[in-house]
Amino acid sequence: MSDQVYDIASRLALAVPERSSSFVSNARSVLISKTEGATPGNYTDGWAFFNESKGKAYRVLFFPYYGQKSYEDQVNNVMPNLGQGFWSDFSVSILCQVMLNITNSVKNSLNGGNINNDVNSAMNRLRNEWYSWYGYMMFNTYDPVKSIMQEASNKGITNNQIGATYSEYMKSTPFLLATKTQLIDGYFSDWVLYQHLEKMKYLGVSDNDINGVLQTFLDNGIKLPSNMTQSTWKSYVWTDNLSWTDFRGDCQNGVMAGFYTSNIHEGGSRYYEEGNSRDFISDGKPGGKYWQSQSSCCFSGNTKVLMADITSKPIKDIQQNDIVLCPGGKTGKVAFVSTPKRNNRTLYSIKGIEGMEFTETHPFLQSSKENNQKFITINPIKLMENVPTLSHEGISPLMKNSHILQYSISEKKELSYQVLEVNESNNKQVTNDETLYDVIIQSENETSVSEYFVGNGSNNIWLGVSSEIPKIHIAPVAGLCVITILEEIWPFIHNLIENKKITEEKLFYTLQSNLSNLITSGLQVHQHQKQNKIALQNVTVSDSVNLNMSENLQMIVNNVFSGLTTTNNTTVVNNTVTARATINTANDHNEENDKLLYNQLKGAVYEIILSETGSKIMNLLNNGWRMLPSPEMKDENLNKFSIHLFSIELQQPLDFNDIQLNMIMENVDNSKEESFNIPSQLLQKSSNNTFVSLNQMKCYDVSSVSSMAMMKLKLMKDNIPLDCTATIYLPSTLPIYMYCYVDIKDKNEKAIGKMALDLRRLNDELMKEETERMKGWNDSEKLSSSAINVCHSFAGTVRDCLNQIMNN
Repeated sequence: MSDQVYDIASRLALAVPERSSSFVSNARSVLISKTEGATPGNYTDGWAFFNESKGKAYRVLFFPYYGQKSYEDQVNNVMPNLGQGFWSDFSVSILCQVMLNITNSVKNSLNGGNINNDVNSAMNRLRNEWYSWYGYMMFNTYDPVKSIMQEASNKGITNNQIGATYSEYMKSTPFLLATKTQLIDGYFSDWVLYQHLEKMKYLGVSDNDINGVLQTFLDNGIKLPSNMTQSTWKSYVWTDNLSWTDFRGDCQNGVMAGFYTSNIHEGGSRYYEEGNSRDFISDGKPGGKYWQSQSSCCFSGNTKVLMADITSKPIKDIQQNDIVLCPGGKTGKVAFVSTPKRNNRTLYSIKGIEGMEFTETHPFLQSSKENNQKFITINPIKLMENVPTLSHEGISPLMKNSHILQYSISEKKELSYQVLEVNESNNKQVTNDETLYDVIIQSENETSVSEYFVGNGSNNIWLGVSSEIPKIHIAPVAGLCVITILEEIWPFIHNLIENKKITEEKLFYTLQSNLSNLITSGLQVHQHQKQNKIALQNVTVSDSVNLNMSENLQMIVNNVFSGLTTTNNTTVVNNTVTARATINTANDHNEENDKLLYNQLKGAVYEIILSETGSKIMNLLNNGWRMLPSPEMKDENLNKFSIHLFSIELQQPLDFNDIQLNMIMENVDNSKEESFNIPSQLLQKSSNNTFVSLNQMKCYDVSSVSSMAMMKLKLMKDNIPLDCTATIYLPSTLPIYMYCYVDIKDKNEKAIGKMALDLRRLNDELMKEETERMKGWNDSEKLSSSAINVCHSFAGTVRDCLNQIMNN
């Protein structure tokens, strides 16, 4: 080799960048920018009105400060195996992953499993190309290497010449001796070794020759790290995987941004929460493939139900008035069988009881009731969201060694069944229209439960399960509101479907996109009607409504949703998923099939109403002394930002005595954090795992809450954090009202509970009025009548908004 080539190669070998080198972070940031710039599609105003986002590119809405970085235009040339389509798809999945992690309501409409799978799949493809990209950026932007290569070019020395000399130099005695003095416990540093391999690869050295260099190291007693062996060096990761946290800072404002609409129901304005994100995941839009409708928890049709005479029936053959065996030696008459669609959901089975297939949220009965947890299910947090009030009796995760209530036919008694293993079902033929089933037991009183036994019919294992029904006695008033909304909007919705003015899929999306916001709008309109402002201070039960708590509420619900009777204003009903019900007598007769389809659709609508509004309605009514600002009030007159803790629902009991609120402001120039503690004695413990609060946590000046703000709420024990945190991300423009129902996560980012908070804009006068109303608030008297007076306003707002949507 010539002296000139040797000199170039040896100096190049000494040019080893640090992990902290700016070019390393720049190589990563260019890929982030490439992803942001590839965001496809435009906002076309699917469901909202008077929106300034209409017609804008999603890239502009979500990444308004995007500007192509240097070398970004070379990404496709350097990594041709990916192509522009890869970056477009990756941008959609990563943006939806941001929504999944930071939004308050949109996340409930996203299929998180599919999103995370697509992000991981994209990262696997990207890692296979990272060698090419890192080498390109090193040779074009890392000055020590760049200047040496420029010198070589001026001298007419080719890359192949340098590469051949470089690989021989690394096998030379001087290099080997020098390397041995720098070993860490006999091992070559993986980072330093990676730089050498990158340079050889970029200079055209073959994989075989690179492996030859590695073998020389081994032959000379130099150990190779496990991630840089002859079989692993190609997959070495020079930087962490790209994840939603890399993009959150750039797109948080766009993802969380909402806007106001007007002329909705009696002149009220409506804040359309997370409007950009909702449009992005709507039908036909880039993120539409990740949208999922809310679905109930149920069983596959061949799952067997244990009857009262100790025979069994497939759940699909169960009919109204059948008598089934219930826990505690009781029997129950079947009121009806709910029949929701599978909606592409995964089914699960328990080892040893194959053939009994169930969804991830179906509640089983825990035999030992450990820590006072009554229910166990695969996804406790999702069950908390879908069925408000169940968390009051505790929900634990269903897993290996869980104990489920079992009935033994041979021993004629209840036992404890220890779960061997929980697996995804072999039933992979996932379809949208496959029917699933859940049995609803006729109640005897307002505290009756709907519980029965299921199995596969081939062994002596019958497991106790609960129907997907919230506890009537916990929230009867909220139930009244939910049922009222359904009954008032159902004729309008049914007419739309009958006349083919809207598809079922578009209807479900419209409801999920609007309901949560409309509930707030309905309350705002109601509170600021003159007669209702007076009623808030001098509450009396409406003459047209009789809130009779001694009535058999569950039976009323059964009648309402089995189609046997209709509701009227003297009826009190409960917030239950039984609207999904149908009398399972469908056969070849068109009339019966029409009835089945009718009830399935009505049930699906109710299910969305419950999951989207149930928790919010309960909390709004429990804190009925709080008033939203008038629809006519301007933002500039609302200079206070109030944070109010509604409730905490824990998966397992947790001993804490404080909640610390950290308000974190992330500005371009600096970041600051402010802490505030709320003593837990101000929380009312409503069950072993559930707490409610009637106090304001903190109030800030709006001007002090900057863009890119987020709140972290930590559970504390004696001023020591318990690694239990709920994080709330705020839009840059604080809305008049924002309801947050967020996960409480442990140190491993696993959800262990839910926290509900009320965030709203106020001013000194409104805060004073609230304080006075709170002093005179009497739950037992005012909660019920306030709910009755407001529920029709909720329903009217929903109906009028749907009508406006259809007309547009």
